[in-house]
Amino acid sequence: MSSGVWAKSLGKPDVFKNDREPMFGSGLVMVEGDDWVHHRHVITLAFSPSNLKAMASLMVESVTKMLDRWATLKNSDKLEIDVEREITITAGEIIASTSFGLSYRDGSRVFEKLQAMQNILFNSNRYVGVPFSKWICPKKTLEAKRLDKEIDQLLLSIIDARKSCWDGSSLQNDLLGLLMDGDDQAGMSLTTKELVDECKTFFFGGHETTALSLTWTLLLLAMYPDWQN
Repeated sequence: MSSGVWAKSLGKPDVFKNDREPMFGSGLVMVEGDDWVHHRHVITLAFSPSNLKAMASLMVESVTKMLDRWATLKNSDKLEIDVEREITITAGEIIASTSFGLSYRDGSRVFEKLQAMQNILFNSNRYVGVPFSKWICPKKTLEAKRLDKEIDQLLLSIIDARKSCWDGSSLQNDLLGLLMDGDDQAGMSLTTKELVDECKTFFFGGHETTALSLTWTLLLLAMYPDWQN
């Protein structure tokens, strides 16, 4: 998510954006100027207090399932729990259901491909911003492009399925539905390609930052039991 910040601070936005384009496309973190205002205006609608409140029960449900799973593992005398993995899965499940109305299975397919792309792009992180870096790691570049096409097709199928059951009334009251609905009166709706890129941005950026923050919080609490208590 910080690639756009690096780009601006170093004065080379195009070079850095090209390196991360397969992951974020033309999503919110990659656009600037009027395009940023356009995307931000549409996205802001999804984050009203009433919309977030409606999503809370789904969030609680996913976290409760995770804690019940931990209790079962503890009772089976399992000595270790991979907390980072568990929280990453739960965060992904929450985003899939609350933001895009997806089942865990469909959400997992998107996450698996995005994580594979992330590994490919960041394994060659030392070449970010290097001219002609695509030719330094040609296999990784081709693999990233292949995954990018697969992710785009998967998200397109999800969007098309949502559109096919739309009867002209308000769409499902989640992030994807609100992005698709847009602000037609002001001519601020997003194109299908922009919808796909925003889906990628929120799938990746939303679960990664949340999962890492929660994992480190639990680690610090374990290191300082007085604060935990």
